[in-house]
Amino acid sequence: MTLEQDMMHKQNPAPESSQTGSWTAVSLRLVLRSKLYWGLGFLLMFGALSSPVTSKGVNIFLSLGNLTDVLRQVSVTGIVAVGMTLVILIAGIDLSVGSILALGTVICAMLLTQEGWTTASYIGLPAVGAVVFISSWAVIAVVRRVIRGTGSGRAKPSSPVMTALFALVCAGAALGLMMWLAAQVPGKFGVLAVLITVPCVCAIFGALNGALIVYGR
Repeated sequence: MTLEQDMMHKQNPAPESSQTGSWTAVSLRLVLRSKLYWGLGFLLMFGALSSPVTSKGVNIFLSLGNLTDVLRQVSVTGIVAVGMTLVILIAGIDLSVGSILALGTVICAMLLTQEGWTTASYIGLPAVGAVVFISSWAVIAVVRRVIRGTGSGRAKPSSPVMTALFALVCAGAALGLMMWLAAQVPGKFGVLAVLITVPCVCAIFGALNGALIVYGR
């Protein structure tokens, strides 16, 4: 091989070596990005190997009942992590998710176990009314803007009469739901009523936290 050919070979390496290097880089990047899942896989394998086996030869850790219990226990953390992920994606942070979760848990337990007017019902009914009123107003405003929007995308100004009518509709929806919940106060709240009340309470406190962060810095 002449000197000129040797220099050309160094400047243009063989495609096999270049392809091998690229595959190595991709594999290393994949391993680094999946390191969390490798740790979870190791914990799963450790639990399966250290778990006792029943007389029928069934691994207790890998049984359907145990895996269901594990998923049920971590579901709470997973639900909170979904909300925290949305906050982090917009370059924010929220340190109150644990406290809000604890508040919702206490409100849920009180509504399911205690009868009559309690602290949970005093907090829950106004929270439901406020959330339903604001949500109804937002839905009506969006639908009206879409229906009455012109070709340029601008909506016609609303009249005071229509605004008052929309306010009455939203207030009626909020008042009706509050009356339905108030009818359950003498006894214990049902599951459906709890599923409506607790998220509304947590939403109100979350909105207060957001307002303090945005406007109070």
